[in-house]
Formats: sequence, C-alpha cells, structure tokens
Amino acid sequence: MSDEIEDLQQFLEATKSGGWDSLDKIAERVEARRKRQEAMALRICDFVYPTFATEPGQLTLGWLKSRTVDRGTWAGGLQLPADVIMPYGLFREGQNSIYAMIRKAMEMAERGPPPGQTAPDSQAEDQT
Repeated sequence: MSDEIEDLQQFLEATKSGGWDSLDKIAERVEARRKRQEAMALRICDFVYPTFATEPGQLTLGWLKSRTVDRGTWAGGLQLPADVIMPYGLFREGQNSIYAMIRKAMEMAERGPPPGQTAPDSQAEDQT
C-alpha cells in the first residue's frame, strides 16, 4: 500500500472519531517522507552526474535528446483515429521523461544539496 493511501486511511479513521490532533501526526509523516525523497534524489545525483558529466556521457545525452525530446511526440497529420494515435503519444512522453529526469539530476548535482543539508548514507535513512 502506498504511503499516501495509508496516510489518507489514518486521517479518515482519526477524524471519524473526532481526532483532529492526528493532523499533526500526518503532517510529520509527510515531512519525513519529503526528507527521505530529497535524500534519495541527492544519492541518485551521486551516480548520475559522474556518468553523464564525462565527454562520452555528454555525447550519450545528446544522442538521447535527438532520439526523444527533439522528435515530435504526437504523430500529427496522420489519418488515424485518436484511440490509435494516443498510446503512441503517451509512449513518446514516457521516453521524453527519462531524458528530463537525467537532466534534472544533473542540474541538482551541479547546484549541490540545499544549505545545511548533505546526502545521508543509505544506512541512516528514516523509515517513519
């Protein structure tokens, strides 16, 4: 079960019995999850940046961009029904998102962690 669904179920159970104080607990869980996700993003940057910052990595990114982002996503002008074209467009958007995730990780690595924060090692990750 996803964290969001679990949070919602806890919220509904708590408020059903008039327990509005549970909102603080949910807010704490959401904040803990945000911190875990941010730490994970920083750890991902630790291996994405060295991979794609090299000359071969930059060439690979350029090739990925030319094969994804620089190509049209939707096959316009085809005499096909929308229900045939739509799955292709969704597939292409998925390809584009892979390139976008790599670029975002590269940019995050170049900026570094937010002030006062470093990427914790995976052993210290909070499992709240």
